[in-house]
Amino acid sequence: LFDLEPIRLSFVNDDLHLTEKAACANSPVLLAPPPPMPMIVAYGADESEEYARQSTVYAEHLQSHGVTAELRPIAGRNHFSIASDLADPRSEMSRIVTAMMGLG
Repeated sequence: LFDLEPIRLSFVNDDLHLTEKAACANSPVLLAPPPPMPMIVAYGADESEEYARQSTVYAEHLQSHGVTAELRPIAGRNHFSIASDLADPRSEMSRIVTAMMGLG
C-alpha cells in the first residue's frame, strides 16, 4: 500500500490506531521518492480496485519526480502470492527482478 489514509479511515484502523499524522508520514505516495533509478510497481491483478489505484498513483508519483517506473499488474496473483513468488525462479516476479538486475 502506498497511501495509508484509506486504511486509517476504515475498520482496520480499529486495531491499528493509525493517526492522520502517522498515515501521512508513512505513505510513500506523499514522500519524496528514492534517488532516480528504474523501478517496477507490481501488484496482483486479483486484488481489489484500491490496490490497482494505489499502484497506479504511486507509479505516476515516481514518474512525476523523474523516476522511470513501470506499472505491472501480475495476472492471477494477490499481495500474498506476489511476494512469495520471489522465491520461485520460474515466476513472473522473479523473472522481472532478475531481468532488472541484468541477470535474466
